[in-house]
This record gives sequence, structure tokens and C-alpha cells, in this order.
Amino acid sequence: MDWNLNLKRLMGEATQLVRSGQLADATRAIQQTLGEAVARHGPPPAPASTSAHPLHAPEPEPTAGNAPRWRSAHTAQEVEDAVVIDRSTHTPTAEAQPPATARPTASHHPLAEPAGSFTRVAVTHPGARHNPHHYHLYVPPGATAGTPMPLVLMLHGCTQNPVDFATGTGMNDAAAPANALVLYPEQPHGANPNGCWNWFRPGDQHRGGGEPALIVAMLRDVMARHPVDAQRVYVAGLSAGGAMAALLGREYPDLFAAVGVHSGLQAGAAHNVMGALSAMKNGAKPGAATHHAADAPALPPPPVIVFHGDADTTVHA
Repeated sequence: MDWNLNLKRLMGEATQLVRSGQLADATRAIQQTLGEAVARHGPPPAPASTSAHPLHAPEPEPTAGNAPRWRSAHTAQEVEDAVVIDRSTHTPTAEAQPPATARPTASHHPLAEPAGSFTRVAVTHPGARHNPHHYHLYVPPGATAGTPMPLVLMLHGCTQNPVDFATGTGMNDAAAPANALVLYPEQPHGANPNGCWNWFRPGDQHRGGGEPALIVAMLRDVMARHPVDAQRVYVAGLSAGGAMAALLGREYPDLFAAVGVHSGLQAGAAHNVMGALSAMKNGAKPGAATHHAADAPALPPPPVIVFHGDADTTVHA
């Protein structure tokens, strides 16, 4: 098939997958098509004015023979310049958790993930409805023992997972030169059929309970094993993850220095499924977000940056 026609068809299919939120499928489709082209004809010529390679895939481990440089469609768990492994651990109990302002310097801890890794971690939390839970942690190549690092907590949207989110946002690549850790909590489908964070349920909207407490437990699990600069901990999310990020910023102003919300909803915009659908279509009702946690510290809310498309048909701007 003519390369240009094949590429045009490929990009059309990938665009549809991206629009439907299937980022990993889009990536695999691109890699598989490019891999087939390399195997048959060699790599396509690059534009003369382009030095970057946005479609570059990680190289496979050396094998016998002349295998193509592009990975197959069966490597959904791989992210460029990262290694995905499993490690089981137990989150400390609430009494044993370090204070929010602590700055652990335990990157030399035997359970700490190595520099330059992207690790899937299993955790248990006493208050969680489903155990164990998992998160992915990116540790930058420049991480060193005893040097506090900023940390960015990234919350994926519905139908996504941490690997989709890391691939689609490119946050690991952005974090490497900043020497920042990136934490990606994973919402299991057992907690929500579409993998959404339950930002609209009253039990998941308050400090010290539900999903906010679970996510914070994951954060403290990382802080117990890596040197984190407690003054530079940030949370950001997309869609349902954006709504949960807004909740975390409201409920834990002592933990987060700033909040990023992309295509999400304000904290407390709804308190049930019907209210969530209404808020997504028409916006929250006046006063819907009014809330004050009795045990929350008397601190101003962290600064928030909001990104939203004015043609968004899922969550109205």
C-alpha cells in the first residue's frame, strides 16, 4: 500500500481513538502500523525540517535476528524510557503515617523504586472498599538519596488508566528535566464500572474518608520511601480526575501547593449520579460546592489553574 495513503488512514483511526479517550489503543495502532511498514520497506523518510520523533517507540531488548525496532501491539504496559514492574507493599496505618509537613529522605530505602523507573505499586488501605489498590510511580533518572524532589499527583479520566494517562500527557518526559516524581493513582473498575473517580458521591468528597483519603494514603506511601519536598506537592487531573483534583485541593490545602483541573468540575458540584449528569450538562447549581470540613486546617485554598474547551460536549465549560 502507498505509504502516504496508509499514513493518512492510520492518523484518521488514531484521531478517533484519541477523541474517544482510548489513548493506549491509539498508540498501539500507530506503533503496529509503523512496525509493519518498517518490516516491509524500512523506516519511512522523515521530513527534512523535523529533528524530533514524536512517534518514537522504546527499543526492544536485543534478540537474535533482525527484528524490527518497533514494538508489537502487545506492549500496552510500556512507556518510553521506563520500566514497569510490580511491587507489593502495605500502606502505614493512619497512626503511623508521617505528618503532612515531613520531608522523608529515604530514597535509599530497600523498597524505594530506582531512579529512571516507572513502577506499578500495590497498596492496601484500611478504609478502602476494594483492596489491594494500585498506583504507578515515575522516578526521574536524576533522583538521588537525600535530595528532596517535587511530586505531581496525576488523576486519570474515565476509561483511562495510569499507563494511558502517562502516555497521553507525556508527563514523565516533562518531569525528567525537573527531577520530579509523578504519582498516578489507579481507579479499579470494581470501584466504578468506567474507571471514573467518584467525585459526585458524598462519601468520596471529604477529608479523611473515601477516595480522597485513599489517594492521600498513596501519596504518603511514596513520601515514606522517597525524599519529597513537602512544599512542592501538586495535584492535577482530567475530566473525572480533574473533579477529584479540585476536591483534594479543597479538602487538603495543607498537602497541595497548587491544583490543575482539565475539563473537570468544581469541588462539590454534585452529590449523586443525576446531579453529576446535570452538572456536566448545565453546570453546578448555585451553592452546590459549599462545604467546610471540621477537621480541615484553617488555610486558604491552593491556587488552581483550569483548562477547558469551549466546545466540550461531555462537560460543559
